[in-house]
Amino acid sequence: VVDTGSPFLLVEGARPDGTCGQAANAQRWGCYKGAARGTGLPDTDELFGGEDVGVQWRQGAFALRNASSSGGGLAIDDAIFGRINSYEGKGGGGAVFLGFAKRRLPRIRPTLLEQTGVAALRFDFPGRRMQLSPVPLIGWREDALRLIDLRPRGTPIANYACRVERLVVNGCLVPLDRPCVAVIDTGTTGLSVSEDLYDSGILPVPVREAQIEMRTERGGVAVLEASVRRRRRPYPGVPTIEQPLSAEEYEEFPLVVSPVPVPWFEPGFGEACADGEPFQCDGTPIGTRRSYLSTLLQRVDGLGEKPHVLFVGAAFLWPRQITIDVDACRMLIV
Repeated sequence: VVDTGSPFLLVEGARPDGTCGQAANAQRWGCYKGAARGTGLPDTDELFGGEDVGVQWRQGAFALRNASSSGGGLAIDDAIFGRINSYEGKGGGGAVFLGFAKRRLPRIRPTLLEQTGVAALRFDFPGRRMQLSPVPLIGWREDALRLIDLRPRGTPIANYACRVERLVVNGCLVPLDRPCVAVIDTGTTGLSVSEDLYDSGILPVPVREAQIEMRTERGGVAVLEASVRRRRRPYPGVPTIEQPLSAEEYEEFPLVVSPVPVPWFEPGFGEACADGEPFQCDGTPIGTRRSYLSTLLQRVDGLGEKPHVLFVGAAFLWPRQITIDVDACRMLIV
């Protein structure tokens, strides 16, 4: 699973008898049966995708094959990765997770991409190709989206987030009562909506179609769209889908909308990090007040105290090409 919403390389570990758990998924993906080497990092419990995952941190050689990669491919001699030992939650587990969120707070475990020279990602969903590049892929003349780093607010990783200009659901403009950000999350199928927005009563439900509009660097508008319909009405800024109505993506990536708790902006979030040590995720001792710089950055990003969050998944992405210049904090949607 290629997941822009998470940071780690995670693989399911074998059971003590050498067999793989999560039977249905294990038959498809297998599991990690090697021993690898210790890292000296304590085990952690990581929460993502509806799962509370027990992770043992190991070290070993890693290579990603059959991918279009500039600069020699994705290979790490001593990759730090997570061996999943347990699941608790609603998901099914049993896969290899390639987390492509690169930047993190200091006490979060090492991310996959920070161990590489990857500076940019390109997902050509219609062409079913992925490119990993050591140099930016978005030209300076391109009218791209500016990514917002939410780590100064306490989020553990730098998600690929943009401010939402307008949200249109079922043909109606949603009267957002506070700022809203969209997080590009290839590990999500449909659309996950922060509970405050989902339960506010301003979001038309059930959601049959949705358009998410975001302002570009030069004042243009980039739009992501999803619908339960295969024949979609024209919408400004949304190209016509070239795939036939029989394309399997319609079934694989349905527009499923669900609420999700987002604790990032709650008081005290990040004070207790996943390793259980007496330090916050930013490396400061528990109880330390947020720095002046962090408070200032929160005030100038224009998102207010507690923005709404949309986790935008494959239902919106599969007809498009998404390029993310990770280090340059820019994104281009074609």
